[in-house]
Amino acid sequence: MESDEELVRRIKRGETECFETLLRRYEANVYAVAYKICKKHREAEDIAQDIFLQVFRSLDQFDNQAKFSTWLYRLSLNKSLDYIRKQNKMNEVANDVAIQNAAISATPEKLILEREERQLAHEYIASLAPKYQHVIQLFYFEEKTYQEIAKLLDISIKTVESRLYRAKKRMQKMRRGEIE
Repeated sequence: MESDEELVRRIKRGETECFETLLRRYEANVYAVAYKICKKHREAEDIAQDIFLQVFRSLDQFDNQAKFSTWLYRLSLNKSLDYIRKQNKMNEVANDVAIQNAAISATPEKLILEREERQLAHEYIASLAPKYQHVIQLFYFEEKTYQEIAKLLDISIKTVESRLYRAKKRMQKMRRGEIE
């Protein structure tokens, strides 16, 4: 069995049929990375296809500084994260349109109540300990996953879950007037 590096050298020399060997060797790994990030089969397939297209186009940039599998993993991770960011931006635009449409049909009283609710929520968050504020901010306002939050804050996923749970419980008690 030829090494990845030998296959890459052959592809760079014009033996493009060797690319299929690389594709078959790594298609499950690339799909797994994409699926782990997007959690949807069809989207993971699309992302994996885009990744291999990018690999084919960028193979000249592979310089053997790292192992091919490491380079491919990094590329797969970045492409998958880019896809999710793009989806989130598209969802933001859709949400903005929905909010604008709702605002058009909203009564002044309803708008005032919603603004007061948002203000109260921000006050509740501000009264939390900083470790809880950070997790709430990252999860609800920056829409980070538990894994991303854990990595950013250098804590375990269980700690993220625990802090979110405790923060929500404390805010519910504040709302009910049990805590001032």
